[in-house]
Amino acid sequence: MNITLILFLIGILGFVLNRKNIILMLISIEIMLLAITFLILVSSLNMDDIIGQTYAIYIIVVAGAESAIGLAILVAFYRLINSPVKNPRSNYSGDPAPPSGGRGPYLHFNLLPVVSSCNLIQSRNYSSVLHRKIPTHTSCVWAGLNPSFITGFSDAEGSFVVTILKNPRYKIGWNVQARFQIKLNEKDRALLLLIQNYFDNIGYISKINDRSTVEFRVSDITSLNNIIIPHFEKYQLITNKYGDLVIFKQIVSLMLENKHTTLEGLKEILEHRASLNWGLSKTLKESFPSIIPVKRVKIENNILSNLSSLPLLPGGGNWVAGFSSGEANFFITMSGTKVWLRFSIAQDSRDILLLKSLVKFFNCGYIAQYKNRKVCEFIVTKINDIIIYIIPFFDQYKIEGSKYNDYVKFKEAAILIKNKEHLTEKGLNKIIELKNSLPPPASLEGGMNKNI
Repeated sequence: MNITLILFLIGILGFVLNRKNIILMLISIEIMLLAITFLILVSSLNMDDIIGQTYAIYIIVVAGAESAIGLAILVAFYRLINSPVKNPRSNYSGDPAPPSGGRGPYLHFNLLPVVSSCNLIQSRNYSSVLHRKIPTHTSCVWAGLNPSFITGFSDAEGSFVVTILKNPRYKIGWNVQARFQIKLNEKDRALLLLIQNYFDNIGYISKINDRSTVEFRVSDITSLNNIIIPHFEKYQLITNKYGDLVIFKQIVSLMLENKHTTLEGLKEILEHRASLNWGLSKTLKESFPSIIPVKRVKIENNILSNLSSLPLLPGGGNWVAGFSSGEANFFITMSGTKVWLRFSIAQDSRDILLLKSLVKFFNCGYIAQYKNRKVCEFIVTKINDIIIYIIPFFDQYKIEGSKYNDYVKFKEAAILIKNKEHLTEKGLNKIIELKNSLPPPASLEGGMNKNI
């Protein structure tokens, strides 16, 4: 009797203390049930003349079943806490992509088979004709991101930042911090979590805020030196951000030598910082007027900038998918019953070489340059080019993040137009519905020079 009471009290105590752990709660409930079962068992054995031997045997069977369930819960709990977590980066040792050339399998909630992307494209002569309707959204959880995809996305959205702020608490009166960061809209939090997971879960993801933004940031100098920089040395940046990385790496090296703790070392860091991003702030220029910026490495010196090399780069397709996930736009425009589609990627005019390489990469489109803004744009508007080149590419090398839904709607509209369904009232209404669900086209004001 005392044993059953002790078991019951242990079960209650475990239930109260482990309300946030479902497995421990179940174990506690199991202990309470065992206590009650054994209590009934003991009582029945003392009153055989009332209940009978058959009922006593039944109670014994129930007690055994309860014990088996409890043991199963304990085994499940043990396996859970001891199961290894596989590092997704282990899929990418050596080659920029798995043997299939894609990003690896993904888990799909609709019980579709596990699939992988196809091999890297060496030719741009797509010829598939699309007829099948597609859903407007999907629910997929990818097992990991391709390294070249992450580099392409970082070329679009990543930043190498070095802040130098006046702070009297430091010996030299200045505090130097270096960080790598990617800042996105809150709706892309899941994508940043995947990127953080790829980088061995270093850094941190910002909490939900009223600005609807989310940021992945790595500021630990060891993590920058051992994980972030080696990644971008192996899977190289292609835009002018490559020059930022070179300077950023030099500053990190100086900080590892503790140069940022001396005034002379700080001046050396400032010479590099003056050539990074937008240069020195007004405060830094006034405090250190004699600083001479180091020369930035020219993008032409980067072997990846060769206009003919992008289609042949190892992981080139994944880089373009990552870059497009950050910078591409999928638009549907209408005038009355006329419908146009536009796929575009806009960049600072410094990266016009990159956009010209995209014309060769996709074998279609043109470059637009704007008179009143230092912006250039890669644009594809011909429906046949969109059907033959753009859609097959992004079906193979997936857009990630919230922009994926934009692509899906864009693709559905393209199929409707290709099949002449936009000439019917039903098809036109569907395209209007798709158009209204997409972000409006960004206005690049000013005149435009069009280069084919």
